[in-house]
Amino acid sequence: MDLFDVATALPRGSRLVRQRSVSVTVDLPLYAVWYVLTDLAQYPDWEPRIVAISGLVKSRGRVTVLFADGRWSLFRVAQVERLTGFRLRGAGIRRELAARPLSDSRVEVTVTDVTWSHRPTLAEAAWPADELLEALARAADRVP
Repeated sequence: MDLFDVATALPRGSRLVRQRSVSVTVDLPLYAVWYVLTDLAQYPDWEPRIVAISGLVKSRGRVTVLFADGRWSLFRVAQVERLTGFRLRGAGIRRELAARPLSDSRVEVTVTDVTWSHRPTLAEAAWPADELLEALARAADRVP
């Protein structure tokens, strides 16, 4: 899945400051990875930087995240491609979570952040992409 086209990822009149992607490979079928990525209620169980999260991963949905440091952020779900990923848009950032099957039981998960702020955004500071993927890999071990 390639949701990100940098030319369309930024709000009108903004300039790209940073684009960063990190990936992890997990030994799970695609449907199990999709389940972990979209079961928001379970994020606090496997992602220590998140205290609470609510919302639905659906096009034009909203996701509210309360981080462990007490800050919260609202994201809009900009795009969903069933089983392969979704894009969130928050203050100064667009975050894509994408899953690419490598085999029937192995999936590469990539988080791409595109920012248009010179300072680190709340999502980057409180919910770093690389730590999200490490936590995802741990959570994947618990999927039945």
